[in-house]
Amino acid sequence: MYFFYLIISITLPLAGGAFFVLWLLGSDTELGRVEAAAFGIGAGFGFTTLEMFFLGLIGVTFTLGAVALPVLAFTLLFLVLSRKRLKSWPRSAVKGSVPGGWRLYLTIIMASWIALKVGFVSYESFTRPVYSVDSLVSWSILAKFFFYKAGFLLDTSNEHFFGSGYRTFLGPPLHLPLLQTWIALFLGKFHEVYVKAPGAIYFIGVLGVLYYGVKREAGPLYALITVFFMASVPIFTAHGQDAYADLPLCFFAISGTVALWRFFRGDSVPYLVLSGILFAISMFVKNEGLFFALAAGAALTSYLFMRKKTYITPFLAFLIPIILIAGPWLLFKYYYGIGFGHSGTSSGFKWFSDPTFHNDSTNYGIHWVVLKEGFFKIFFTANYNLIFPVWIIAGLVAAKNILRSELKHLYLMVLLVMSMFLFVYLTLEVTTVTEETGIHRNTLTYLPLVYFTAAMAISSIWPLTRGKS
Repeated sequence: MYFFYLIISITLPLAGGAFFVLWLLGSDTELGRVEAAAFGIGAGFGFTTLEMFFLGLIGVTFTLGAVALPVLAFTLLFLVLSRKRLKSWPRSAVKGSVPGGWRLYLTIIMASWIALKVGFVSYESFTRPVYSVDSLVSWSILAKFFFYKAGFLLDTSNEHFFGSGYRTFLGPPLHLPLLQTWIALFLGKFHEVYVKAPGAIYFIGVLGVLYYGVKREAGPLYALITVFFMASVPIFTAHGQDAYADLPLCFFAISGTVALWRFFRGDSVPYLVLSGILFAISMFVKNEGLFFALAAGAALTSYLFMRKKTYITPFLAFLIPIILIAGPWLLFKYYYGIGFGHSGTSSGFKWFSDPTFHNDSTNYGIHWVVLKEGFFKIFFTANYNLIFPVWIIAGLVAAKNILRSELKHLYLMVLLVMSMFLFVYLTLEVTTVTEETGIHRNTLTYLPLVYFTAAMAISSIWPLTRGKS
């Protein structure tokens, strides 16, 4: 019976998200139901947790009726608004003939492997409890707190204000804890296994968005190859089974980037609105979501400047969702003095000082050691299927094609995200690199962007049969 309630708790917001995406992107005649559902994961889960955040702020008790009624209304509203499009909704965004010859056999092998990985991750996610300490102390323990307290505890005089005494830091955003609370309310208990089910959903969502993002540009074979290697990355598989926030951030990063790319390719403002929404929610998923929002804003600025496009409408389309969605959370952090770092319960930080890092000389300053150790870990010890050397080589070989196309803006975005992480490693989070506690999780968040841009670069110099087979 619990599994039945779990399915309802997942299906309701996902349906609402898919209907919202279908309504927002109604002018895109190539948008298929699977692709809309993939984008809808972010909209559905994101709006659900944002709604719970606002309910918690005004002191509404977390009951099933209180939190589910707005989501049900959201789903029904966009079902009605998108009903005309539903009648002509294609199954797939890209249609065509079935591949033949060696491509058919390669397709079967890769598709079978991807299906196996999805099945394995789903099984582990739906049968294995929260098992990592980081997932428990950073996210799940706060979800338990919200569930048993039936809301937020915002009395600063209380020793357990906002989970104090239970969680190590107060600064991490609330998307994942609230999503686990949402599921627990449907189940009527905090089920140690089922609350982590969204991990499998986000795993599938990353693959879906990545597949359709590449498929529209480079064709289905390139798309399948890209997803095949992405699905094979060990840390990606591990996070699909766990309940940590880097995988949801990974999803919002790639989905927001693909939506931004669609705007670059067709000046479709609805896609730019969707991109702004997804990047805004990413800031409610993990603090590092700010990196992606800033980098995407820089890429958009670069595109508009080089194409001499009108600035006002695109900027407002991208910026307003970020202000409306991420703004309240940032104001909340400012009002209660909750920071972004890992220094003390309040999550403050001191520049050029990592309290967990010690060496023979001093704990203060820029720790250049992360350059050598970070490079060695990413290129020699981590298994990302050699995508980083491939990405660099493809970028160099296809440099002329990249510079002549909008792809240069996405390369700029990826480089900016990497540089922001590097800056944090150098000045704040040294042990994230030196003790391997976080660099690989951080890399996971932008890994699909690297795969996506690499596929675009390779297809520009070695095109297969285009489009739509």
